[in-house]
Amino acid sequence: MSLKKQIPIAFENAHYFIVNKPPGILSQPPDSRTWRRTHPDLDSTPLLVRFKTLYSSDKDVEACRTVHRLDHCVTGGTLIAKTKNASMMFSRFLQKGGNKGYKLRRKYVAIVEHSSHSKEPVSNEVGYGLKYNSLISHEGKQITKFKKVDDRCIVLQLVTGKKHQIRYHVSQILNQPIVNDQKYGSPIKLPRAFHNQIALHSACITTKIGLQTEVHLIPMEFNNNGELWPRKYVDEEGEFNSSIKKVLLENWD
Repeated sequence: MSLKKQIPIAFENAHYFIVNKPPGILSQPPDSRTWRRTHPDLDSTPLLVRFKTLYSSDKDVEACRTVHRLDHCVTGGTLIAKTKNASMMFSRFLQKGGNKGYKLRRKYVAIVEHSSHSKEPVSNEVGYGLKYNSLISHEGKQITKFKKVDDRCIVLQLVTGKKHQIRYHVSQILNQPIVNDQKYGSPIKLPRAFHNQIALHSACITTKIGLQTEVHLIPMEFNNNGELWPRKYVDEEGEFNSSIKKVLLENWD
């Protein structure tokens, strides 16, 4: 297998790359004092360093910068800005929203525990709407939009981007932990091949630079044998089913 398959590029233009991040890879350098103790068998080399090493021979990647992060156990689309200016403009939008900077929206697909195995959701932290619902915590400082495809599959879009926000919200508010996310209460323990992977995937990234809007769907192709991601949701090529894609492509602004 080509080394570049380790971090495949899903899209490239003049401003950024979209890469499909595998499980077990960090988005940024960890605290080395705790990481070696809690993850002794996991290489702590961050995504950007790996990406530059893989592609430096045939692409101009020296000035590249990561704009947002995914937990090491989360897979999928990650935007890497090609220039300092692009990085600043995307970061400005993530910090200020509105018409500031370059627009960046991220939608995730999660497979969660069945509702029959959980308590009722905490209703005062769920906002219900026509196009989407909202999970709200920490006195309104953490907000995640969401829509259920069915009782086991949820599409989520970050409004704020705090550490572990989606994992915390579905576990603590909906009381349906993400499958194999033992940190947040999943009782399912899959084989060791899934030790550093949960059923949460960054599946759609939308950008808007000037008048140009780009929508990127990112397949879930890692350890895709039907165990973590059932075949009713993801096919053998990593493509999500039509119902999931429909929700991913909806405009929730």
